[in-house]
Amino acid sequence: MFNNQTSVDYRTDEGVVTEVDAIRKVYKVRTLRGKYLSSVYRLSTSGSSSRGGLRETLQIGDRVMVSWALGYPIILGTLPKMQSADEGTPLSIDGGNGLVDTGNFTGEGVAVIGDQNAPKDMLVGDHVITSEGGGLIAALRGGTVVFRASRLAEIIASKFDDLIRVVSRNWQHFTDLHSDVVYNLKGRVFRYSGYATSFNKGKIEDYAWHQYFGDTSAAEEVKSDFAKKEVSAAKTDIVYKEQLKEEGVDETMRRTVELDGTDETVVVRTRHTQKVDSHVLTWNEVNTVTIDPNKIRIDFNGQSFIELTANSVYLEHGGGTTTMDDAGIRSEFSGHFVRINSSGVHLG
Repeated sequence: MFNNQTSVDYRTDEGVVTEVDAIRKVYKVRTLRGKYLSSVYRLSTSGSSSRGGLRETLQIGDRVMVSWALGYPIILGTLPKMQSADEGTPLSIDGGNGLVDTGNFTGEGVAVIGDQNAPKDMLVGDHVITSEGGGLIAALRGGTVVFRASRLAEIIASKFDDLIRVVSRNWQHFTDLHSDVVYNLKGRVFRYSGYATSFNKGKIEDYAWHQYFGDTSAAEEVKSDFAKKEVSAAKTDIVYKEQLKEEGVDETMRRTVELDGTDETVVVRTRHTQKVDSHVLTWNEVNTVTIDPNKIRIDFNGQSFIELTANSVYLEHGGGTTTMDDAGIRSEFSGHFVRINSSGVHLG
């Protein structure tokens, strides 16, 4: 400022923030004229007089412009601080490389710039808010919005293909009905979902229906307790488990699926009814059980089978057959027969 060819307004000065009171939103500033100012307020865009608005704090070392136009010092804003490339730790919005030429008038390789801490891939028209801890909120001129705490905790919304991408190494979702968590606990990765039967039970996570995915033994031990930092249960081959069990009540149902495809369903103290239009159970597509609206058929390797319908029971094995219906019982084998009906027993 001392080399400025025009006269400087005596009511303004340049200074550096030396201390920050984040509770009272006031600052200590050392000016270039050698003044030490205490309890200096900062001019805000909005939010100083009401609950709504944008609020942020300056950082120690920020270069600021101070005005006495109202009779007391007020920080009007921050000024660029000339830095070399090795003095900053800039965040990048994406990969750090600007892919669009926006007409920058400085040449490549310039070592000193006005704000080294700005994202180096920031373009004209971008609006970016960053924090010392690495947080970033950006509304980009191309139509993309970035909300990021880290590269593994971010949300990106783009007008291209109407895409919303969520990246989350760990995940928590709590509602009045359920909890849904994905957790990487020292390499033990799993997902847990629990569902309540009432609002009051949902508030205290007293769930009746449980689902475990991945490392299911760890999921069943930890559930939604992110404060838990150790798992004592050994890992098993069960990759999926569902369970019906309320707090303080014995388990009434569970189903497990293992890596080798083993699928086991256990129903305790109640009947197990499955309602379907048709159903086929098979072992290597050789031995089958077929259930449809017209029949139940059990077939063993095409050699023996039993078929039940509304009108009859039919058995076949090794060329021999037996039929049971309203007319009686008929068995045939190797040219011989036995018939039982209302008139008696007949052999031949």
